[in-house]
Amino acid sequence: MQFHAVTLNSIPEASYLTAENSWRYRAIMRTFYQESQKANIRLNSAQLLTLLRADPHFTEYTADQLEQDLAALCRWRNLVPIQDPHRPASIAEYKNKQFSYSMSQTATEIERMTLSLENLNLRTAVLSSELFERILDTLDRISRQPDQTPELLNQRWDLLQRDFRQLTNRYQDYLREFYSTHAEHILKTTEFLPYKDKVVRYLQEFVLELQRYAEKIRRMLTAFPPEQVEIMLETIYQAQLKEGEGRLIQRSADYPLQLREEIYGFWQGFYRWFVPAENAQSDSQHVLDLANDIIQRILMNAELILQAHSGGANRKTEYKKFLELFAACPTLTDAQCLSGMVFGAQRAVHLTGVDAEDLYETDSCYDCQPFLYQLRNRRRPGRPPREKSFFSDKSLQKAAQRQAYLQKKEELRAHLQRLIQKGRLDFALLEKEEVVTPEIRTSLLNWIVKANANASKHARTEYGQSYRLTCPSGQTCVLHCTDGDLTMPAYCLVFEEGS
Repeated sequence: MQFHAVTLNSIPEASYLTAENSWRYRAIMRTFYQESQKANIRLNSAQLLTLLRADPHFTEYTADQLEQDLAALCRWRNLVPIQDPHRPASIAEYKNKQFSYSMSQTATEIERMTLSLENLNLRTAVLSSELFERILDTLDRISRQPDQTPELLNQRWDLLQRDFRQLTNRYQDYLREFYSTHAEHILKTTEFLPYKDKVVRYLQEFVLELQRYAEKIRRMLTAFPPEQVEIMLETIYQAQLKEGEGRLIQRSADYPLQLREEIYGFWQGFYRWFVPAENAQSDSQHVLDLANDIIQRILMNAELILQAHSGGANRKTEYKKFLELFAACPTLTDAQCLSGMVFGAQRAVHLTGVDAEDLYETDSCYDCQPFLYQLRNRRRPGRPPREKSFFSDKSLQKAAQRQAYLQKKEELRAHLQRLIQKGRLDFALLEKEEVVTPEIRTSLLNWIVKANANASKHARTEYGQSYRLTCPSGQTCVLHCTDGDLTMPAYCLVFEEGS
């Protein structure tokens, strides 16, 4: 047996599964995969940090750690960074060059593999065609026969799961392929024409079926009584739990809870895919909106490509006709009239030095007298000498500004020293006693950042005081400021004696 070179190569995309901080990398990749199921193909670091902090394991996860993890995943080719094209709101955003990230195709398949391994003992997936019609038929059979046996209901539930998962995989693959950087490059080249035919075929097979069946499925789901849904899900749970008891595979202690969450979670995701929430649209409608956006981009790029290829030949014929018309003009006046009709108004020129009264003395601008403008020599030896001037003495203003600056710094130092009580600066106690200014808050946060940058949690202030940073696990406080409140961990700065 001979192996190909591709078979023997290493797979760097799988490095995050066994890296040192694999739990963080896996959480990031699972978040990207779950958001891609909702048609959110690209995420920036701020959106990703918000989603991660919703989990208790990432309450103390910082933005700097996230940037390091994203850099590692990009280095392993799990994520594809794309510079955010939006206009920056500040100079800092312009310098930082904000990026959005999307999963690579290999990373998506690896994450699907990990998801399949996690649910290997619960469910398997099969390929199918005419998915919308089969989903509608299966759902209709479940709703019309409330007294069916648990075994028959479980079989139809399996069929519904397989068809819906295959459906979501299809539209995820399509959106990922269209919004990739390679597809954006194709849209601007001549290779776009066969790609356009591929998109049209997909729209005929998928989007048209979605428009045809999504509304029928939505009406059927909304007509389900909540009591019937609860009985159906409980019956399926008991049937699958009974099937699991007869297998030789060793089940974990939390298998019943995991199975119940998998069944109820699938039904909620399936329901929200077709039925919109109170303040948000359904996933099916979101996919239709994306399809409309895709169609607009396709039409725009196709029109530009056609203009680039056929515009040259058409203009050549037009220019030849214009030359014949100009050659047939008997006088210059006729040629000027034809020029205004064919090319429109020419480039406007701003005339300076012409009196407004002289413009209306004649009928045509061609009869006006020329205006003479004297040109000056721009070379250094030819310039007229400049008058010498002296700098004004601003030493008093500078001294006053310096004195005001030093006084402000001294007041800031005195205020910071007043916050230190018995060699400690406890932010939890500061929450109840003090309302600080933005300058005080900036200095305190700088002290915290300096201590966090060292492994020993020790640092020194700009005034020469040595301190140590402590923080009780899980405790937070609110720092009241004149411009708002800041929720932060309950840090405490312990200053050394004699510092």
